[in-house]
Amino acid sequence: MSNAPKVILIFGGLGLLIGGILSLIFTSLYPVRNTEYVNVDKSSALFALITPDAIKIEMVCYGVLAICFGFIGILVGTSNSFGLKVTASILLSFFIVGALIETLTFGSTFFFFNTRNDYNVQKQLDTIEIAFGCCGWYTLRDYPPCQSSIGSQANYTCYMKTRNITHTSLINFIFGAFFLFIGIILIITTAIRLFEINELIPYNEIEYGDDDDYEDEDVKDVIN
Repeated sequence: MSNAPKVILIFGGLGLLIGGILSLIFTSLYPVRNTEYVNVDKSSALFALITPDAIKIEMVCYGVLAICFGFIGILVGTSNSFGLKVTASILLSFFIVGALIETLTFGSTFFFFNTRNDYNVQKQLDTIEIAFGCCGWYTLRDYPPCQSSIGSQANYTCYMKTRNITHTSLINFIFGAFFLFIGIILIITTAIRLFEINELIPYNEIEYGDDDDYEDEDVKDVIN
């Protein structure tokens, strides 16, 4: 049996462990700490996932899960238990789904805000102005038609007010992609280990046989 899957599982587990710890550390650092308040109403309910509190909760949850699955990866790499590997495979599939959701959520948020300009933001501008208390994207616009009196008085453009959200989304996108990549490697490697163990079981039975077989052979020898 090759030792390569064991090494991959152990180092993959360490990667998740370190990534989870870093995710928890980044939760308390800029720009996550300084993420702008988001006014979520019926018109901007889609922004509920990127409010400061939501982002912190999501980062803490993903960080803790990554740490837990890091330990699981290390445990699976150092154990030959068939049942443990089956359980780990099932749990890892849920972790991969969670990491995929994190990657898609924050990836789409980052690319949405990072690719806006005065021309392609027009359809969403009213909603963004309500959510972030700003007026215009790059160019400040008057109130009305701007939807935020606060943004107009403070001369806040929406580009300025969404910078921290954009940077935070990029950080979470990177973490999500990393967790997803490691999770896929771990579940594939765990499947390989399961296959190796499954192949080894009948080989051992053929080579060593069962105790009953030995007893039957002893009886035959005595009769003969």
